[in-house]
Amino acid sequence: MKRTMMRYTILAVASLTALNIQAGENLETPTNGFSVISHTLWHDVAMPLEWHLHEDGVINNDANMQGTPAIANPDAVTEISDAFTEWQNVATSNISVVYSGETPTGDSGCDLTNIVTWSDNNVTWPAGVIAMGLTTTYVGPSIVLNNMNRNVSCGQAGGGSNIVNLSAAVYPNGTTLAEGTILDMDMTWNPDEFDYSTTPNAVSNVFDIQAVATHEFGHLFGLSHTSMAFAGVDPATMFPSVSDTNIAFQNNMRSLAQDDIASSGRGYPATGFWPDGVAPYTTGAISGWVRQSNGSAAQGVRVWAYNTADTSQPVYEGFSVTQFDWDPALSAGDYVLKGVEPGSYYVCILPWNNGVPNTQADDDNRYNLTVLNGVGHTGFPTECYDDVASGTNNPDFADSDRIREVEVSAGETTPSINFVTGSGDTDIMLVMDRSGSMNLAADAAFSMSKLDALKLSADSFINFLDLDGGHRLGLVQFNSGVVPFVPAFDLQDLTAASKPDAQNAISGMVAGGMTNIIDGVQEAVNQLTSAASPNDRQVVFVFSDGKHNSPWGSDLMDINGPIVDNDLTLYSLGFGTDVSGVELNQVALNSGGQHVEHQALTPAELQKYFISIAASAVDLTMLVDPLYELTAGKSGSLEAIVSESEKDLIFTMNWDVPNKNQFNTTVISPSGCTIGTVFNMPGVQVRKGDTHRHIKIPMPYRCNNREDHVGTWKLQFTAAKSNHESNRLIAQAFSTSNTKMFTDFRAEKEQPIAETRLVHEGVVVKKADFIADVVIPVKSTGDSDDQDKQDGGKPRQLPPESERTVRIKFTDDGRNGDRKARDGIFTAQLPTKIEGSYRMRIQGQFESGKSFGQREQVSSYYFDGNQISLPKTK
Repeated sequence: MKRTMMRYTILAVASLTALNIQAGENLETPTNGFSVISHTLWHDVAMPLEWHLHEDGVINNDANMQGTPAIANPDAVTEISDAFTEWQNVATSNISVVYSGETPTGDSGCDLTNIVTWSDNNVTWPAGVIAMGLTTTYVGPSIVLNNMNRNVSCGQAGGGSNIVNLSAAVYPNGTTLAEGTILDMDMTWNPDEFDYSTTPNAVSNVFDIQAVATHEFGHLFGLSHTSMAFAGVDPATMFPSVSDTNIAFQNNMRSLAQDDIASSGRGYPATGFWPDGVAPYTTGAISGWVRQSNGSAAQGVRVWAYNTADTSQPVYEGFSVTQFDWDPALSAGDYVLKGVEPGSYYVCILPWNNGVPNTQADDDNRYNLTVLNGVGHTGFPTECYDDVASGTNNPDFADSDRIREVEVSAGETTPSINFVTGSGDTDIMLVMDRSGSMNLAADAAFSMSKLDALKLSADSFINFLDLDGGHRLGLVQFNSGVVPFVPAFDLQDLTAASKPDAQNAISGMVAGGMTNIIDGVQEAVNQLTSAASPNDRQVVFVFSDGKHNSPWGSDLMDINGPIVDNDLTLYSLGFGTDVSGVELNQVALNSGGQHVEHQALTPAELQKYFISIAASAVDLTMLVDPLYELTAGKSGSLEAIVSESEKDLIFTMNWDVPNKNQFNTTVISPSGCTIGTVFNMPGVQVRKGDTHRHIKIPMPYRCNNREDHVGTWKLQFTAAKSNHESNRLIAQAFSTSNTKMFTDFRAEKEQPIAETRLVHEGVVVKKADFIADVVIPVKSTGDSDDQDKQDGGKPRQLPPESERTVRIKFTDDGRNGDRKARDGIFTAQLPTKIEGSYRMRIQGQFESGKSFGQREQVSSYYFDGNQISLPKTK
């Protein structure tokens, strides 16, 4: 297994790279046909490991004309022995090494002679490479050694090998030799490009032998990289770069950090190392799991532990395991930090692509390759136990009162320090139809045009995103092609400064022309794929009131490739009686998004579904979603049951009549505190408009020296007196939560099936009830082209939704399409009467331990007359 070390300077960084497959804590090697990742370690019987210095020692030590003094062989032996001794002195590790003199062997390779050499003829040095460590291992199935099987294959898994004879004095009969056991280690140095020193120094291109060797020998014992290096000069020894000019950096590389010490014990546990060593124990452990919000394992996630007395940098690093991990005691997503010194810690998870100090880029090859075999190791914000998210790459300890301390005792494992990954910030492209049909009235009451209703909805959408914070937004409008906004509002941070520009751009939209959804989507794709430092989640949200019809004969499914191949998510909202539901639904399914279709809406209802899609796109959970009709002066309330898994509570209100004071609104907490919603105030954010109000309350909320969180929260509202007999009010409650609802569909011969489940804190909830109201579509009118060509007009009268709504109940009893009783997956058969898009409003109530609550979800499925549409793989 080849390791290389490259220099680090103040201005540029080059770091160790790896040609083998590795994982957190230890180097690992693929076995069983590359289906299992096994640790690469020395056998205990091989200790102490003998090593030799090539007789020529440090040659050509003035390669850079620095006047670097020659290094005598005894001095080189001292430097290298001190590097070995740093590892040998770890009390909780069984590593031991002995110097066995000089050797004429100068070339690396599996010959059972462990050498340190500056005269290796087997190496062609790439530019910038300082030194390389080569470990070669036993290649073959596990065997028990005896006098007849000592000639074994030694090399690299999947590469070349040669036969060596294992000495009975080192490997006695009865020794079990596992595949991947290290048999030979060689350390070779570049004498042509760099000079070397026996002390830390600040001379360019002159490297301290002990600093480099201490790191490299960690690899030769089977240890992997750590990503921990802080303050520019304080790396763990196994951080994959070293400075040639920073003396403090070199001194710190010489001395093992706590993470290096724990890693050594993990591979070679000795007295004191918990849990794999021997009593009396001087260390403990921290264990738990990392799961995604749907309950599946988050694999290869970086886990850091900080000493609570000093949060300037972490002291231990580990990774949640993948399905390829060698340890049968661990499942995918589990992690264990072993060999932790007793004390108090903050434990945090970080996505793999977070920046790491002192590197130009977070190159996966520098640290840990098996994370690439996992899922769920990116796309979530950094957070610390228990559920405290950070707005930066690194953990934020500014509000340390919210972070729970994890106590570690010697000889004990602190269990259940579990994490559920959330969703990070999102890049959203809002792609809006401004074709001629948008001049039609939005509803039978002729209250406003479709375009005006879109403008109000988009305004609420932007305010809602701004309330959630941290997202980026871009705007695209289209008719027969993309119509530029003047000024343009391309993808950018949505801030207090940029938000008015977005809203002004939308207010200037004018309807006219045909419907070219392809060009609108392609423009959104272009902006997302060319974005600098893109967010992990990128969404295209398409609004259209008609079918794609320009240019004539083009196929809307052409958008599937650009969306799916670039890992984008499509959400779409169809508004009208003749939209491109077949294609939009299919692309949404293929990309993990959703297509929702409404054939008749009031302007307030359109706002509601814009907010619902915005919430889905930024990973918010819907708690409750009713509809109110209030006469002037009348009051109402919305109750939201909040569990301990809710991190933020968001109430939204949307109404028809433009008047920002149309409703007097307050929020009542579970303990009875009254919270005003007119202005921002400590602990409350408010966004107000003529037809909406959005309120965000982070949990817990401090009220009268106590914390309000779990229980029933009430949004109370009274309609102001006006000339309007009644006002239609849409009120919704959302949350940032670790309790989420998921709905999937599957085709059955008898009748298609919907499967719904709730996942609470990473665990599927077994005790729940679900019902759904399904709206049966009306037959498509086929008049999209005609509507685009006319200027204004009257919308088609449709049967009321109340006459087209079917209620279904979900069961978990193993019958009527349910695959397994009491597994927490609830099943219902879906109505399929005519071709079209069926909209579902699913409501659920749950109980999990001491937690209880409610959830709602808007979903949909498309029936083509024979079967429902399902995601199609590429």
